[in-house]
Parts: sequence; structure tokens; C-alpha cells
Amino acid sequence: MPRGKKAIDKAVVDEVTEETSEEVLVGDDLPEDSPEDTPGEAAADTEEPGEETAPTTLKTDVNTLRQALEILAPVVPRKTALPVLTNICLRNGKALATDLDTAVIVDFPDADGACLLPARETSELLKHVAGFHPLTIEIRRRHVSLIWSDGKATFDVPKPDDYPLIEVPEVDESAQADLDGEDLVTALARALPYCATDEARPVLGGVSLHLGEKITVVGADGFRMSYQELDTAFPIESTAILPARSIKILEYIWRRLPPAVKPVDDLIAAITAKRLIRLGIASGTAVVWLPKVMLTSKLVQGTPPDFERLIPQKATNNVLIFASELERGLRRLKNIAKDNKDIVRLSWDDGKITLAAKGSEGGEMETTVPAMTDQPGKIALAVSYLLDYLKGKTDLVKLTTNSTNEPALLQYRQSHKVVIMPMNVQW
Repeated sequence: MPRGKKAIDKAVVDEVTEETSEEVLVGDDLPEDSPEDTPGEAAADTEEPGEETAPTTLKTDVNTLRQALEILAPVVPRKTALPVLTNICLRNGKALATDLDTAVIVDFPDADGACLLPARETSELLKHVAGFHPLTIEIRRRHVSLIWSDGKATFDVPKPDDYPLIEVPEVDESAQADLDGEDLVTALARALPYCATDEARPVLGGVSLHLGEKITVVGADGFRMSYQELDTAFPIESTAILPARSIKILEYIWRRLPPAVKPVDDLIAAITAKRLIRLGIASGTAVVWLPKVMLTSKLVQGTPPDFERLIPQKATNNVLIFASELERGLRRLKNIAKDNKDIVRLSWDDGKITLAAKGSEGGEMETTVPAMTDQPGKIALAVSYLLDYLKGKTDLVKLTTNSTNEPALLQYRQSHKVVIMPMNVQW
């Protein structure tokens, strides 16, 4: 696993030097009245008309390149002010892509030269070429060709030197740790829907990782919050805000990477073993090491709010409801609720919970759902937030409140906790 500062260096260009006592001027250093170049002094980046430069070639196979393209696909921007970023770069045994905020680097041992490939065009092409075919990549100055047994495709591409340099910061041993990848990635993905989507609140637009003796994953938009503690620790106390796009890319890669295969004697132990990833934090950047893949992401700058104080610490009123029953009841009245600020009133007592909504121009609806209650209570919440939370859940959901003007806490099994801010209504 890499530790030190690295850079995916620009392509190495062969340089031809000759012994001479005269100063040689090339490129922009040439004066306008410079005499005609003598043999051996021609600029390396020029070609005489009709002169054909021998191409550089890389040897791989269709399946290997196809798999690398699939892993890199989500980081390649669809729209960008820098068109070179729509390519992937093969260089120094790696395949890489970046959008300047997030970078993904994949082991690609066949890349013993350097070239760019248009990501989407190449991916679409290789969908229709048999994976077992050997593949030759011919690299010329301004175009690249893919050659297989019964076909060839050529693309115009920028020079590899035009692709941005990707630097991986040096991560101190004390600022990195092996973590259960499934737990971390799942917690990050669960928090994503609760992040703010407007660019005016960048701190709330990412997921906060509170690192230390415990790792807490938090996503919030000011109206609701996802909160989950992981049963693991990080060597240092720190807070990092991961951008939403980087989390989506990480989840995409994690779901597609096969588990690392290690020789073991116990098959059951191999099947049940945790899939680990290494997380490091340094210089405003998060670095994630996965098997044969590295992801780097710039962190969102800023300090997140104190989310813990929003969670009801002393539960005074608890209600248990089957998620599927509650969802069905909410769907009956969601249209009338959306007609009046999305408000649904929940009140409970005597083994049932009543859901009620009023239209903005008159009309109202209510329905009841069986529930397990310990005392009467009530609260008004946004029906859309409740339905988002209940999606895909079937078992008991626990609703906890302290008063009508304090946040409601929702819990399901051992999953993340969700806090929803109350709506102000007349009861």
C-alpha cells in the first residue's frame, strides 16, 4: 500500500543529445531570422512534410482495457471547460482519470508508454469487441489507434503532456487506517440523500466524517440529518467533509471491485472476512486505497455544525410502527399534504397513530395506523421526508420525540439514525 508522496509523472519523451560546443535553440527560443537547422539540430517536436514518425505501441487485451474504463467511467466529466478531461490517461503502469477534484488511479501494468484515450467513445467501441481479443494501441503525435484481430479504430486525441498532473499527498502513518469497507461505504451512501444540494451551502453539501475513538458519519441539509456511528476507530481526532460526487464515485467503484482473493485454508473464513479499505487524510485531501485502485478527493473546506446536539438525548416519548403500514398511510394523504407546505400531523395514543393533512384551500384527510405507544404524543413533519426515509423498509420503525417543537428521531434496526426537524402548525 503506497505511503510516500507520489505523482503520475508526465510521459517520458526520448531526448536525443549530441556533443556540440554551440548553443542549440528550440521552440520559442528560435529567433525569427534563425538560419535553417543543420542535420541533428531540428526541433524534436517537428516533422517534415510527408515524414512518418514510427508509432509507439502498447500491448494489452480488450477485457483489461474495458475493465479499467468501467472503473474510471464515473470520474470522467460529461461537461467540462477543460476538454482534455474527457479522456483517460495511460501512463507509467497506470490508467487514470480526474475531474480536478476527484481522481481515480487504476493499476494497468500494460501501460509502459503514455497516451490518452477518449473515455466514452472507447468504452462504447469495446462493448462490441470480444473480450479475449489481443489489443494493440498505436500512439502517434495527435491520434491513437486501437487494433484488434478483425478491426481498427483511430481517434484524434491531445498529447499526454496536456493531461493534468495528479499528485497523491504524503499521508502520515498516524493519519491512516484500515477500515471495514462495506460499513464505511454503506454509511457514506446512506448519508448522501440528506446532504444539501445547493452550492450556496458547501459545508452541508458533503458528508462529514468525525474521526477518532469512534467514527461518525453525518449528512444534513438543515432540515433533516442522517447520523451513524461505526464500530471502529481512527488514529487521530479529525473532521473531514467528503464531497457528494466523490462518495458516489467511491460507492460505484466499491460495488464493482471483486473481493481480493487470498490463499486461505478455511473457506468459511475467506467468505466471511471483512473487505478492508485504507483511508488516509492529509493536506486537505482524502486518499482511499482499494485493491489495485486508488481514489483521491479534495475535502470541502469549512467546519460542520455541531450535529450531535440535534439528537434527542433523553427520549420521553417512543412509538413503534411497522414501516410498511406507516408508508401506506402516508401515501394516502401525500397529495393533499403537498398542497399545504408538505405538512402531515402525527398524533398517537391507545395503540394507534393518526395521520392527518389539510389542503391549502380547504379539505382535509386523516387515516390511522396500528402502533405501540407508551404515552400520548404528537408532532408535525414533512410527508416527503418521511416517505424518503421509509422507502424499502418493512419492519418496525421507532419514532422518538420530546415535544412538538423539538426534532423527531427515527431508528430502524441497527441502521443509521435520522433526525427530522418539526413543522410549526396550529393544533
